[in-house]
Amino acid sequence: MEKGTSLESINFLYSIQNNHLYLQEHQGEVDFTFLGLGFKESESHQGESIAFWIKRLNKHQAQNLLLTEASRYPNSERFSLLQKMAPHFVYQPSNELIFFGGSFHPWHEGHKACLDLLKDRPCIILPDRNPFKEHREIDLIGTYSELNSKIDQTTHQINPEFILKTQKNPTNTWVQLTRKRFPDTQIALLMGMDSLMSIEKWFEAEELLSTLDRLYVASRMEGEEEQNQQQEKLKRFRNLEIRFLGHHPHEALSSTKLREQK
Repeated sequence: MEKGTSLESINFLYSIQNNHLYLQEHQGEVDFTFLGLGFKESESHQGESIAFWIKRLNKHQAQNLLLTEASRYPNSERFSLLQKMAPHFVYQPSNELIFFGGSFHPWHEGHKACLDLLKDRPCIILPDRNPFKEHREIDLIGTYSELNSKIDQTTHQINPEFILKTQKNPTNTWVQLTRKRFPDTQIALLMGMDSLMSIEKWFEAEELLSTLDRLYVASRMEGEEEQNQQQEKLKRFRNLEIRFLGHHPHEALSSTKLREQK
């Protein structure tokens, strides 16, 4: 299909590999239709990624494909609808769901280091506007493509749901939704030490910290004493495990400071 096509409908053959979705253009019948896009399960494992396709579709199709991709993830509003239509099409969680939220504006080596500290644990990355700092227009296709290039060939994935919205998306709201859908799956957040130190100021923090099973924390130039202080402050949440992942070479990097330098 040529870039910028005016066609509003398009069908795909799809295959899922390690929870990643791959697509080929398809001219025949489909198994289901979602947001005007048709999908049929492929018998092969060929195809291209979401990042490949959104650069080749018109704006309307690209946004619907991004929203379809977003709907595959357990914390998304339309997940249950898509799951009913095509149970094998959506993300299949293991015994733990790890989410890494942030504006990632811009993405830097510190973010990559946080993911590297998780080692072989897959993580769902949630790019969003920072509710405390910014309200900005987002280049959806460019933002998704740029972030995707940073985690290509990894076990991690990007849920673009929140960059498709203009309103705030409090962590506790989608954590509670995810818990309701997967009551037996452990739910964890990946964050830097700076976020851990401010987490009690988050929206509905008490309910959030009572619901989560685990926090994975990457260091931000703190010492063991500061870690112990945070453990002590949050010890009332008896079912919450705080796991410090250790130090990395990029702890001083900050998206805010990088933006200010431009």
